[in-house]
Amino acid sequence: MSDFSNSFLEKLTNQRFSYRQYSKVQFAGQGIVLEQNKEPALSGGIRPFFTRAMENVPIEDASPEDDIITISRKAGIVDENTGRPLYLLLERAKNAGCRIVVADALDDEPYISSQLAPALEMTDLLVRGAQLACEAIAADEVRVEIYKELGETRVEIGETLGGLPVDRVGAGYPADNSLIQKHREEKAFVFGVGSLIHLARAVDEHRMQTTTFLTVAGDGVSEAVNLEVTLDKTAGEILRQFGLSDDTSRVVIAYEPIWSIGPGKTPAGKDYITKIARFVKERTGGMDVVYGGGLKADNAAMLASIDDIDGGLIALTRFSGEVGFYPEEY
Repeated sequence: MSDFSNSFLEKLTNQRFSYRQYSKVQFAGQGIVLEQNKEPALSGGIRPFFTRAMENVPIEDASPEDDIITISRKAGIVDENTGRPLYLLLERAKNAGCRIVVADALDDEPYISSQLAPALEMTDLLVRGAQLACEAIAADEVRVEIYKELGETRVEIGETLGGLPVDRVGAGYPADNSLIQKHREEKAFVFGVGSLIHLARAVDEHRMQTTTFLTVAGDGVSEAVNLEVTLDKTAGEILRQFGLSDDTSRVVIAYEPIWSIGPGKTPAGKDYITKIARFVKERTGGMDVVYGGGLKADNAAMLASIDDIDGGLIALTRFSGEVGFYPEEY
């Protein structure tokens, strides 16, 4: 992997890049099978990190006449998979006549278990939220999707979770891309586990969504942990509280503007990337910054010319058909 990375970058830019490899990979027909490294965070439970004023905030204008979709709107619930309001997704699924609710706990990224951990620790809430979503869109069944290749872990996952059937998905990263056609054929609609947990709280406890689930893990932190944090917490606060190591030599910050993420979007230009990279370095004491958009022939030379950018991510190379990583095409 290392020889390939450097030769690939040298081919694109006519210069050598240094590299760091954080996860072992295997090339698959679709995507890459990544070494997961989910422990000790996955089996360590979920720790709260709350601002008192944002705990258990009630829905101000709740009414006994509100239906499930209306409650999800008033509660301000956002689906963590798409970044879209949950009520819009529920309406879309209902209008499309979807028959299956899929609770997404895939977590196929290395280290990350911010959906799987809540599914395991808050199973009753997940089941209740999934049932509510099923009722809201008039679906017939519910299932939970969990990645098959979790690596070494102390957690045991059976064929069901809280009575819901579990589908263990075996595919290269990103696994959800391999499921698109299957979901379409089944008329299944996917909701993030976190949004379903918040839906249960909103309906049964009349609570706004004021928290989210995340994982702090990796080579740059001293303690790997899953958290539920209030939405006012910044990344800096969370890292300081839960484990940013004194040795930051293994910390790399990847950045890509949200408006340029995905195929068909307008990529950020040199001036904009330079401005953001310089700002990040100033705020972090000079930590390495890499551009988080896919590194390819179209942008590698430009990124290499920015003094404040220390590298780029070689990500997916094909976003249609057989979605995945195909370096030989470059």
